[in-house]
Amino acid sequence: MVQVRNATRRSRVVKRVTGGMMALAGIALVVASIPSAFAVQVDGNTPLDPCLGDACPASWPVPNNGGVTGFDDGVNVFVGGDFTTGPSAAETEGNLVVLGDATFNRGAGAYNVGVAGVGSRVPPPSGSTMLTVGGDLTVLAGTTLLVGGDTGFPDFTSIIGNVEYGGTLTGTPSVVPGATVVQGDGASAFAERVANVTALSQCFADLPDTGTVTTAEGLTSFTGDGVSDPQVFTIEGTLGNDQVAITGVDVQAGAHVVINVTGDVAFVNVNSWFIDGANTFDPDITQRIVTNVPDATTVEVTGGAQLPGSILVGNPESTTTISVAGTNGRIEVAGDLVHRSQTGSQTGAEMHAYPFTGECDITPPTTTTAPPTTTAPPTTTPPTSPPPTTEAPTTPPATASPTTTPAPGPAGLAQSGSPAGAMMAIGVVLLGAGMVTVLTSRRRLP
Repeated sequence: MVQVRNATRRSRVVKRVTGGMMALAGIALVVASIPSAFAVQVDGNTPLDPCLGDACPASWPVPNNGGVTGFDDGVNVFVGGDFTTGPSAAETEGNLVVLGDATFNRGAGAYNVGVAGVGSRVPPPSGSTMLTVGGDLTVLAGTTLLVGGDTGFPDFTSIIGNVEYGGTLTGTPSVVPGATVVQGDGASAFAERVANVTALSQCFADLPDTGTVTTAEGLTSFTGDGVSDPQVFTIEGTLGNDQVAITGVDVQAGAHVVINVTGDVAFVNVNSWFIDGANTFDPDITQRIVTNVPDATTVEVTGGAQLPGSILVGNPESTTTISVAGTNGRIEVAGDLVHRSQTGSQTGAEMHAYPFTGECDITPPTTTTAPPTTTAPPTTTPPTSPPPTTEAPTTPPATASPTTTPAPGPAGLAQSGSPAGAMMAIGVVLLGAGMVTVLTSRRRLP
């Protein structure tokens, strides 16, 4: 009887140890998955996101400092290389994803990420990772890095913005109470986005021109054909030395506009932007414009304008410097990005969050597959590149609703995602199984 009891006690001890280890492993998985679970949406790594999430605004306002009108969990600024802020740069509204190092060096003052003091006022939802860095994150002395914020007037409810970095942290980001600043590999989910930025940029560059571009007395004018969507224009090297006009007579209402700036060096200098003869910002039109730079290694975007539209830079070896007063659209560069004010200016340069509603039909690369040498069923030999399930239209259908059901990515783009959901599920199962094992081992002997 004593031997039986001793054996039973040993069995209970083994069960307790095993159950405890399972529970600890489950807790570790759940904790590890939390940062990624609240990360910015990968959305198939398709560049130039529409508004993502279930709280997108019905209409977008002009840049303002009023109350928040909705939330957007898409990537607003993506950097395939390193990201650096310079003197008097003020803010990046929306989610910022950097695969390389991120260095914040504004000088004296604050730099906002996620929630902007002035912008579209459509930030990421509270609790999401608003700053994701693959390499080192550095906040230099004198610079205050503010991630997250509040909803503004009248209730000023906190909007929590988390920070994740992959390398070394130098300095301390300032976050809303309840936010996390953690080391992790969340940026790896976006690794394939660089190739997709390049592919989308080349797709836009390959579109045939539908209109003409003329420059006279500091005014660059675009004249479309009145029917095409998108309206496509190509400029060699320099877009605007002072003012830019899109003539509304020949660019029909609702059309998207693609401006391809070609050459090894691209220079965009805009102090005013006229649409339909008026130098007035239109929050709907800005969602239909993209300035595309497919090849340049040096890109500079400057001027005093609130520049409408998204910016796409396709060369992974490029360095893009944005010093224009304000951008108003997605910013996606395959290489490095420098955000600063113009030399000699103390005006804060800002990147505001607005989605892009256009698409480009990317044809997947042709692959040659040798004929099979056996009669094995095709399920045992998967194709090298799975075919797309749908054909991405050039223009989204009028009834499409990207705010609640994001459209599938264009064909030919690589896709990746975060395993956070699976990690959390496995962790919960392990935690539950471990607790059950421990509890059942506590039954007393008769």
